[in-house]
Amino acid sequence: MDISKRNAVRIVSFTAAVVGVLAIRNIQLMSSEKRALRSVSYTYSRAMGDLCDAVENVSDTLEKELYAGSGKMHQSLGVVRLNSVNARGSVLV
Repeated sequence: MDISKRNAVRIVSFTAAVVGVLAIRNIQLMSSEKRALRSVSYTYSRAMGDLCDAVENVSDTLEKELYAGSGKMHQSLGVVRLNSVNARGSVLV
């Protein structure tokens, strides 16, 4: 089977064009992926920072309550804790 020179050039040209288009599309998709990963990473980092801040605020509030809370409040919190320990059968940490 003989392929004319003209058909051989067409096949090579078409193959080169397809490879070029696929390479360009691959570069576009890789760039898009990097942007998406960066966005997700920043979102997770910000959410983790917000969570740490919230936990720190709760910790500070509880510590302040130890010094500023009334005796009646401490007693009621102790009863609630004792009831939850009895209900579960173990100490809550």
